[in-house]
Amino acid sequence: MTAKTLLAAACASLLGVHLWHSHQQVVFARQLQAMADVDGFVPVAPPANARPGTVVILAPINCPRAGAQRAAALAKYLTAHGVPNVRSNEYAVTGVGADALLMKATAAIATGTLPVVLYNGRGEDNPAPWRVVDEYRGAQR
Repeated sequence: MTAKTLLAAACASLLGVHLWHSHQQVVFARQLQAMADVDGFVPVAPPANARPGTVVILAPINCPRAGAQRAAALAKYLTAHGVPNVRSNEYAVTGVGADALLMKATAAIATGTLPVVLYNGRGEDNPAPWRVVDEYRGAQR
Protein backbone atom coordinates (compact mmCIF):
# COMPACT_ATOMS: atom_id res chain seq x y z
CA MET A 1 0.00 0.00 0.00
CA THR A 2 2.85 2.41 0.76
CA ALA A 3 4.43 1.93 -2.67
CA LYS A 4 1.12 2.72 -4.36
CA THR A 5 0.70 5.82 -2.22
CA LEU A 6 4.22 7.00 -3.02
CA LEU A 7 3.69 6.35 -6.71
CA ALA A 8 0.40 8.26 -6.66
CA ALA A 9 2.06 11.16 -4.82
CA ALA A 10 4.93 11.23 -7.32
CA CYS A 11 2.52 11.22 -10.27
CA ALA A 12 0.45 14.00 -8.70
CA SER A 13 3.61 16.05 -8.13
CA LEU A 14 4.74 15.59 -11.73
CA LEU A 15 1.31 16.55 -12.99
CA GLY A 16 1.35 19.64 -10.79
CA VAL A 17 4.77 20.70 -12.12
CA HIS A 18 3.63 20.14 -15.70
CA LEU A 19 0.47 22.19 -15.17
CA TRP A 20 2.46 25.00 -13.52
CA HIS A 21 4.91 25.19 -16.44
CA SER A 22 2.03 25.20 -18.92
CA HIS A 23 0.41 28.03 -16.98
CA GLN A 24 3.67 30.01 -16.95
CA GLN A 25 3.98 29.64 -20.74
CA VAL A 26 0.44 30.95 -21.23
CA VAL A 27 1.12 33.88 -18.91
CA PHE A 28 4.31 34.76 -20.79
CA ALA A 29 2.57 34.47 -24.18
CA ARG A 30 -0.04 36.95 -22.93
CA GLN A 31 2.70 39.30 -21.71
CA LEU A 32 4.36 39.18 -25.13
CA GLN A 33 1.05 39.83 -26.84
CA ALA A 34 0.40 42.81 -24.56
CA MET A 35 3.85 44.24 -25.36
CA ALA A 36 3.36 43.92 -29.14
CA ASP A 37 2.61 46.91 -31.30
CA VAL A 38 0.02 46.89 -34.10
CA ASP A 39 2.49 45.12 -36.41
CA GLY A 40 3.27 42.39 -33.85
CA PHE A 41 6.76 43.64 -32.96
CA VAL A 42 7.76 43.45 -29.29
CA PRO A 43 10.57 45.19 -27.41
CA VAL A 44 13.82 43.21 -27.59
CA ALA A 45 17.46 43.85 -26.80
CA PRO A 46 18.92 45.46 -29.91
CA PRO A 47 21.76 43.63 -31.63
CA ALA A 48 25.24 44.94 -30.91
CA ASN A 49 26.57 47.18 -33.68
CA ALA A 50 23.19 47.40 -35.44
CA ARG A 51 22.83 50.45 -37.65
CA PRO A 52 19.90 52.64 -36.57
CA GLY A 53 17.13 52.76 -39.15
CA THR A 54 18.15 49.44 -40.70
CA VAL A 55 16.08 46.27 -40.50
CA VAL A 56 18.13 43.24 -39.40
CA ILE A 57 16.97 39.89 -40.80
CA LEU A 58 18.31 36.92 -38.86
CA ALA A 59 18.52 33.54 -40.60
CA PRO A 60 21.24 31.34 -42.08
CA ILE A 61 22.72 32.87 -45.20
CA ASN A 62 23.00 30.76 -48.38
CA CYS A 63 20.93 27.95 -46.90
CA PRO A 64 18.29 25.93 -48.77
CA ARG A 65 15.99 25.52 -45.75
CA ALA A 66 12.60 27.21 -45.68
CA GLY A 67 13.42 29.83 -43.01
CA ALA A 68 16.50 30.99 -44.87
CA GLN A 69 14.56 31.14 -48.13
CA ARG A 70 11.87 33.25 -46.44
CA ALA A 71 14.64 35.56 -45.19
CA ALA A 72 16.03 35.96 -48.72
CA ALA A 73 12.55 36.71 -50.08
CA LEU A 74 11.93 39.19 -47.25
CA ALA A 75 15.21 41.00 -47.93
CA LYS A 76 14.30 41.27 -51.61
CA TYR A 77 10.80 42.56 -50.77
CA LEU A 78 12.14 45.15 -48.34
CA THR A 79 14.74 46.37 -50.82
CA ALA A 80 12.05 46.70 -53.50
CA HIS A 81 9.99 48.80 -51.07
CA GLY A 82 12.88 51.10 -50.13
CA VAL A 83 13.47 49.67 -46.66
CA PRO A 84 17.17 49.46 -45.74
CA ASN A 85 17.96 45.97 -44.49
CA VAL A 86 20.84 43.68 -43.72
CA ARG A 87 20.91 39.90 -43.34
CA SER A 88 22.85 38.25 -40.58
CA ASN A 89 23.23 34.86 -39.00
CA GLU A 90 24.47 36.27 -35.66
CA TYR A 91 22.65 38.02 -32.84
CA ALA A 92 24.73 39.34 -29.98
CA VAL A 93 23.39 41.79 -27.43
CA THR A 94 25.07 44.11 -24.98
CA GLY A 95 23.68 45.70 -21.86
CA VAL A 96 24.32 43.44 -18.92
CA GLY A 97 21.66 43.90 -16.28
CA ALA A 98 18.83 44.56 -18.70
CA ASP A 99 15.23 44.08 -17.67
CA ALA A 100 14.46 40.38 -17.12
CA LEU A 101 11.21 40.54 -19.10
CA LEU A 102 13.04 42.23 -21.99
CA MET A 103 15.66 39.48 -22.00
CA LYS A 104 12.97 36.80 -21.85
CA ALA A 105 11.13 38.43 -24.77
CA THR A 106 14.41 38.66 -26.68
CA ALA A 107 15.05 34.95 -26.15
CA ALA A 108 11.51 34.06 -27.21
CA ILE A 109 11.74 36.06 -30.44
CA ALA A 110 15.31 34.98 -31.22
CA THR A 111 14.40 31.30 -30.92
CA GLY A 112 11.15 31.63 -32.84
CA THR A 113 10.38 30.75 -36.43
CA LEU A 114 12.89 32.06 -38.96
CA PRO A 115 13.42 34.67 -40.16
CA VAL A 116 13.71 36.79 -37.05
CA VAL A 117 13.37 40.48 -37.84
CA LEU A 118 14.77 43.24 -35.63
CA TYR A 119 14.27 46.95 -36.02
CA ASN A 120 15.18 49.74 -33.59
CA GLY A 121 14.82 47.69 -30.41
CA ARG A 122 11.76 45.75 -31.53
CA GLY A 123 11.50 42.30 -33.05
CA GLU A 124 9.22 39.63 -34.42
CA ASP A 125 9.75 36.11 -35.68
CA ASN A 126 8.59 35.27 -39.20
CA PRO A 127 6.57 38.44 -39.83
CA ALA A 128 4.66 39.09 -43.02
CA PRO A 129 6.76 41.30 -45.32
CA TRP A 130 4.16 44.07 -45.36
CA ARG A 131 4.23 44.17 -41.54
CA VAL A 132 7.96 44.86 -41.62
CA VAL A 133 7.40 47.71 -44.09
CA ASP A 134 4.63 49.10 -41.87
CA GLU A 135 6.90 48.85 -38.80
CA TYR A 136 9.66 50.69 -40.65
CA ARG A 137 7.39 53.40 -42.02
CA GLY A 138 5.60 53.81 -38.68
CA ALA A 139 8.92 54.46 -36.96
CA GLN A 140 9.87 57.00 -39.63
CA ARG A 141 6.91 59.25 -38.70
